[in-house]
Amino acid sequence: MASSCEGFQSHPGVPLKDHLRSVGESCRKVLEEAGIEDEHLLLTAEVIGKTHDFGKYSSYFQASLKEGVQGQVKKGGSRELYSHAPISAAYGAWAVHKLLKGLSDRAPLLVAFALVSIYTHHRNLSVCLKDWIKLLESITNNNNYHEQLKSIERCADTISRELTELSLPDVREFVTEFRSGLKDLRKELIRIQNNWKTEIRDFYQLLLLFSALIYSDKIQAAGLKSERKDLLPGNLVDVYRQRRFAGSNNRMAPIREEVYRNAMSSLEQLLRCGDVPRVITITAPTGSGKTLLGLSVALKLREELHKRRGVVPRIIYVLPYINIIEQTHQVFSDVLRSSDVLRMSGICDGEVPLSLLIKHHHLAAFESQKGSDEHLLPERPLSELLLLTESWDSEIIVTTSVQLFETLLGTRNRMLKKFHKLCNAVIVLDEVQTLPIEYWLLIRDALTELTRTFNAHVVMMTATMPLIFREGAVELVKDAKQHFRQLDRTVYRYVGKSGSMTADELAEFAVRTWKEYDSLLVIVNTIPTSIRVYREIVRRLEAERLVRMGADERDLGNERVPVLAYLSTNIIPRERLRRIELLRELLRKNRRVLVVSTQLVEAGVDLDFDCVIRDVSPIDSIVQAGGRCNREWRREKGTVYIVRLAEAGQTPDSEKIYGNLAIKHVALRLLENEWSEFDESRLPELFEQYSKLLLDKYRYDACNESVSMLQAVRDMQLDEVGKFKLIEDEPKIPVFIELDEVARRALQEFRDHWEKRKMMRSDFEFLAMLRAAKARLEEYVVETWNFEGLPEERIAEGVDIRYIRSSEIDKYYDSETGLRLDNGVSVTVW
Repeated sequence: MASSCEGFQSHPGVPLKDHLRSVGESCRKVLEEAGIEDEHLLLTAEVIGKTHDFGKYSSYFQASLKEGVQGQVKKGGSRELYSHAPISAAYGAWAVHKLLKGLSDRAPLLVAFALVSIYTHHRNLSVCLKDWIKLLESITNNNNYHEQLKSIERCADTISRELTELSLPDVREFVTEFRSGLKDLRKELIRIQNNWKTEIRDFYQLLLLFSALIYSDKIQAAGLKSERKDLLPGNLVDVYRQRRFAGSNNRMAPIREEVYRNAMSSLEQLLRCGDVPRVITITAPTGSGKTLLGLSVALKLREELHKRRGVVPRIIYVLPYINIIEQTHQVFSDVLRSSDVLRMSGICDGEVPLSLLIKHHHLAAFESQKGSDEHLLPERPLSELLLLTESWDSEIIVTTSVQLFETLLGTRNRMLKKFHKLCNAVIVLDEVQTLPIEYWLLIRDALTELTRTFNAHVVMMTATMPLIFREGAVELVKDAKQHFRQLDRTVYRYVGKSGSMTADELAEFAVRTWKEYDSLLVIVNTIPTSIRVYREIVRRLEAERLVRMGADERDLGNERVPVLAYLSTNIIPRERLRRIELLRELLRKNRRVLVVSTQLVEAGVDLDFDCVIRDVSPIDSIVQAGGRCNREWRREKGTVYIVRLAEAGQTPDSEKIYGNLAIKHVALRLLENEWSEFDESRLPELFEQYSKLLLDKYRYDACNESVSMLQAVRDMQLDEVGKFKLIEDEPKIPVFIELDEVARRALQEFRDHWEKRKMMRSDFEFLAMLRAAKARLEEYVVETWNFEGLPEERIAEGVDIRYIRSSEIDKYYDSETGLRLDNGVSVTVW
């Protein structure tokens, strides 16, 4: 194949040498910003970046830039001839070997990391330790890659000059050794397989190098720069609280102030005394201001760590559910907007820029920063918004537990773009009690290694602190029990001793109870039961004048008309968030409200009811439900009733969801004995008994799920690690509900982009637009079990999302309770 030995490009119009230099320099900078000081690791990162596209020097790739790979393949060439990653991986690993030989005991491992990172940099990290030698052999034995090298050799003088400018070894020497099978490199890999005992630290170093490469490659290809400035004052929340809550006569205000001062005093003392603790806990009652407290602690840690290390930590604020991410992001936006320092600097004059604060979850649409119509393209290119958001290029990131832990313990390219942002970060885990107990050991060991190897700091917050870290964690709220003893907002009453209730009986109990209280929240464990209870309540109240959310809201403005509402994941996300916001406002105005919900309202949702009825569940879940009762202490005392739901001859919902052990042998054992009735002030004592009983029954440090995954991490079994899911995937079918005109526009936008995908699959701007369109589409998607009764039609060919047309809404979707269950459809749990 004829070729020119001048003008090598990485992308159209981009000189290959410049791209390699930029990515290499960025990889080193990424590690330096993460606090890495090991020069051998820094050099490896730089070399990986400078060699990752080495294969693009072949005449085959250069030709494909002009005519496309498909066009070249049609002329009779093998697709492998135009693939640049394999030969780049061999050269990158060989270069690391040459530059580190004799300098580091860890050189063989760093060589292997270079090989694997470059080979997989356009896909998921998937080559296991046991396959590293096979990978090298598959490259050196492949005739197509030898053909690539022949074309590179024809331009060896020019290419060597360019590589020398990049401080890389001579390509002619590489060609010679490649033809003999890179024997020295193979010996290094054999040494690892025979003599190396890899640990979590090694796994994390591989993830760090891979993350630095794929992030730098994408940032440089997109022409973006990541410039950071230390613009967040450590006292940001202090100033905000003083302005926002000064003179408040709220009954909870003194307790919030005391909790805040207690924690701040403890933190100041810790910072004066020496080393900053790696794991900090904040245990405080629900409604005591933990969100602002957590942000304030993180900002002060950030400021102190910057002084000590010269590196500015990012703050990663982690929550379990999407609906509370929106709520928390709004609070943080208010804090940042209120800062005189940020406003006077021009950084935060009006809307908060992405460089300071982002929210990241799978339903987040990429909208204009100026808050314009969300269906118009933002002024900033979508590709930039997507890349900056998914890479966590911000000072404060509000995200989900899934995003955090499937990055920390993952192999997916899309997730690992941001792994390096965990290094040297302050990670706040809010509502930490929601983490699955079977993964406590895995989470503990993973976070411990992250703090030890990469200088991260973890802050765990909840009213019901789990014993994930039984040792080594430092509690900031020194007398948490005293703060609970000051509270007398709620009484918990277990009414299950007299027997279980059916759904119909619960509905009757709820209607009677609502007569005694202005507002009532009923929480059950499954969607089918929640719908049945709601329908039974509606039937019993059908003679009364009511506002029913989603059905008839004409009297919503009439303060004398009671409001009935339903909440669960059976309702489309857009409507669910609307109802939560509306309920919050109604409750603040003391409207009569009755809500039937599943457990989605328990963790962090800022709703305040006079009374709560909760079907039996684990104790921490019951207490979190109680956090929605008399939350602001606006009334003398609220009541949390704990019931036992069970239909005749059927397994109770509580045991279906949480298991026999958690309910019969832990929760009911406590509730049916000493803890049948208790005040909020006794919660610390209950937590102690609950934790001991839980640990005795569960033995979380021996859970197979954690033990096997930790072994896979240590052994670099990347195929097994790639299977990790914080929340197990269920056999669910997504269903799009064409509920209104906004839904129709979202569907049409997605279809328009989907039709273009084959022609534009390598265009990052297009992919960003497609993903943004999908995020808007998912505001109208509900997931269900795969049973008969669903429509067969899909929203587009090749997309397994069922389609409920606007003309069929009434058949499949109820405006009050969501997806109908009377067509054979069985919905997700809650």
